Amino acid sequence: MSMHKCPKCGELYSDTYKTCPFCEEEEALAEGRQLKHRSGGRRVAKKKEPSAVGPVMIIAVILLAVILIYLCFGDRIGAMLGGTDVPASSSEESSSPPSISEEDLLNPDVTAPVVGDDEEDGSSSATGNTGDLTLKDVESLPETLVLSNPDFTLFKKGETTTPFPEKYRVMFEGIPCWPKLPALFKPLKANGVNVTAVVYAPAFGFVYNGLDEMARAYYKAPNSVCIEQGVAWREGICRDNKVDGVLVHYNRSCKPWSGYMAEMQRRFTKDLGIPCAGFDGDQADPRNFNAAQYETRVQGLVEAMEANMQEKEAK
Repeated sequence: MSMHKCPKCGELYSDTYKTCPFCEEEEALAEGRQLKHRSGGRRVAKKKEPSAVGPVMIIAVILLAVILIYLCFGDRIGAMLGGTDVPASSSEESSSPPSISEEDLLNPDVTAPVVGDDEEDGSSSATGNTGDLTLKDVESLPETLVLSNPDFTLFKKGETTTPFPEKYRVMFEGIPCWPKLPALFKPLKANGVNVTAVVYAPAFGFVYNGLDEMARAYYKAPNSVCIEQGVAWREGICRDNKVDGVLVHYNRSCKPWSGYMAEMQRRFTKDLGIPCAGFDGDQADPRNFNAAQYETRVQGLVEAMEANMQEKEAK
């Protein structure tokens, strides 16, 4: 594209115009007529070539939907096409625990059910595969503390499996830093700190069959309850295990869990009279864990627990 200079008005205009548009505009204004805008100076847009991406995307979405439907309802669809009765889901069998109403879900006194898979005499076992554990024992556990195969032999004898002399007992709050487990353990061992209570292990230790049982089990997981229930449950664990302090992991990969830990620490100290210490880390990314910071926090917690013990002995 080049430019032409009008010999009449001296203005520059594109060579896509046959005549000077500025002169035409002046003449139209002088004659009092409306200037018709021409399309000669505009480029004609190229037609967009058809693309195969759209049809491929539609086919992929349809295939994905078919696969999901087959995974969820494949057995039922196959039974219907074959003319056989659709088998009842495990949640509808007689061995399943009774359904919980919406009012029960909102009631903090309703505990999560224990779902077992052992049926020796044809009746459902309320405690599942629990060995010598009775229903009364399970009901006495803190809310959501449900184990599939617990063994309390050492607990009954007052013994422990810790490989070092126990001086202090703590509750470990949060998900451990899995890539840094040795770094977590060494300062505890060096100071005689035994972790006798944890939140993460029993929080998701459910046994269930089917989607309904899973929903009933997980509706009281730590991230599914209000802070009042969370505090009450944790304080119950601390009392039952006679802890001297609480070590809190502020996990950067689980903000919903770590978000209210500062308030929980305050309540633990106020309600139980035990010191707490928190450290930063990550359940998956080792770069977010600082060994020096962790050792300092453990040492501070040990000093606080020692001072707390001496004060209690003085009384």
